[in-house]
Amino acid sequence: IAVAFSYEGTDLARGEESLEPFVTLPLLEDEVHLALPRGHSHAGHDVVQLEELADEDWIAGCPRCRGHLLQVCNNAGFVPRVAFETEDYVTVLSFVAQGLGIALIPGLILEHTQHPDVVTVPIAPASRRTVYAVTTPGKLVVILVAMVLACGLSGWYSSSALNQRSQTLESLIDRSEPLAESAEVLY
Repeated sequence: IAVAFSYEGTDLARGEESLEPFVTLPLLEDEVHLALPRGHSHAGHDVVQLEELADEDWIAGCPRCRGHLLQVCNNAGFVPRVAFETEDYVTVLSFVAQGLGIALIPGLILEHTQHPDVVTVPIAPASRRTVYAVTTPGKLVVILVAMVLACGLSGWYSSSALNQRSQTLESLIDRSEPLAESAEVLY
């Protein structure tokens, strides 16, 4: 099982390869937030309009996340000035705390990683990514794979996603008898 994500307006394979031989199962929708240093002028806002941040330095993430940053900023009418890049969200939050730039951070990361000197706020327009489990059709009959999928990768995301996970599991069970038998063992 692979866990993968795609941002709104992009496909999971990024046009690089076909996902046709794979089963992709959406696990949850993950809202993207803006990370600001605690003393930033927008830190107390309920929502921040991206176009208000055109003159800021930005911290970009992995290539897919950097592409998302470029896309949402372009949609807001500007090209972000990327000062730093790192794929480590602890480092991103530390850079933000030090005032080296601002960043877009997925909510799933924020559920498990915080910094006392960083404030996060929703952005407008809102942005989200979808997190998927990806496997091959033949693996759905393997009991361990079925159990992991039936558990919804328990502990990887918040209880607020339980309803989404339950709906995904129900559609999965409807499509695969062996998976349904495995899931029943867990309940």
